[in-house]
Amino acid sequence: MVRIWRRLFKRGSGNVIKILCLACGLALGLVLIAKVYYEGSFDTFFPDYDRTYLVQTDIVSGTEDPKKFDQVSGAIAPAMVAEIPQVEAATRLTFFSWRGDQIISPSDDSDTKVASKVYFADSCFFDVFPLPIITGNPSAVLSQPYGTMVSRSLANKLGGVEQVLGKSFSIDDMPNFTVQGVFVTTQRF
Repeated sequence: MVRIWRRLFKRGSGNVIKILCLACGLALGLVLIAKVYYEGSFDTFFPDYDRTYLVQTDIVSGTEDPKKFDQVSGAIAPAMVAEIPQVEAATRLTFFSWRGDQIISPSDDSDTKVASKVYFADSCFFDVFPLPIITGNPSAVLSQPYGTMVSRSLANKLGGVEQVLGKSFSIDDMPNFTVQGVFVTTQRF
């Protein structure tokens, strides 16, 4: 054993460089394996995830390179369902603001304020992304003007699932939204 240790660090053999190169190669290989695993398992928690696609918009401004934008015009989803036979269902999700969380406050109690992400979705959202529903009919709720579905975690912040149903909430200068259903978020929503 002592002989091997002496030979390992013998002058002129370059073993230290070889060991460092081997360690760097193994570390890079592990990083690549982790990246491939992550890419293969990302957003796989939805049923039929392999049949779900994201349609993006390329935005061109002046002489700049095109930028990808994860939202499309409002008529794209219904037009895809009507015109493309392979499309079974389509939905549109719009961010309320790019600034991050919005302040949500009940209309009857101005002291309670909660920060949360806010999205606008059409009535087909839960057809494409079948999240578990605690209460409410998502397609009926989202078909009504200002009808709102909230996550269970947001409902708990606002006093619980039973207390939040039927309450009106305001966000910035928007008209009041009435909570008519609660769903359970899984991963990224």
